[in-house]
Amino acid sequence: MSAETKRSGGMVATLSRLGLLVWLATGLLLLVGAARSFGTPVSAVKTPPPAPPVRPPVPHAEHRYVSDYKFGTGDEIVLVLVGASFCGAHLTPGFAQAVEDAKVHVQRQAKAGRRQFRAVGVSLDWKTDEALKFLSAFGEFDEMSVGSNWVNGSAFRYIWNDLPGEPVVPQIVVVQRHLDTGGRAIRITDERVIRRIRGSVDILAWARSGAKL
Repeated sequence: MSAETKRSGGMVATLSRLGLLVWLATGLLLLVGAARSFGTPVSAVKTPPPAPPVRPPVPHAEHRYVSDYKFGTGDEIVLVLVGASFCGAHLTPGFAQAVEDAKVHVQRQAKAGRRQFRAVGVSLDWKTDEALKFLSAFGEFDEMSVGSNWVNGSAFRYIWNDLPGEPVVPQIVVVQRHLDTGGRAIRITDERVIRRIRGSVDILAWARSGAKL
């Protein structure tokens, strides 16, 4: 074998060893990268902050309105809700509870002044079933007047004729009157509006401030 042939064979062997080393080094780097991708060291894992404790809902400060189911001779306060599902204002968050709170607040003030109290719900929806469904969201009433849209009998009483006011829904009308049950006929005298609150925003604010008369 010639010297030239030996040198060529040695060079091939050297290149083969270098290629093997390069291949091994490349494989090692790939393994390290894979390990970093699939296995993050525990020390590098960030523990998320603990979730805040779940607090139970705060009970509402007011009880729901409950009627006295009685009447007699004396002064009386009547709170009238005039609304309708077609106005959409009743969908304002907190509005239904505000009406309930207003009834409770006004009832309390009436009793403090030795006056009777009555809550009246009026819905101006055309269909009576839709009107009753609308009023059902506002708790208990002593009396309801439903149907017939703007020619509803209570609309004539609290907006158009007897105690006229701006035709806006929703609105709350607070009436003071004297009830006389001592004779053969029941009579109402000295009837007047002492508060008229129009629109869901003003009703919410009024109820939240205590529904002062």
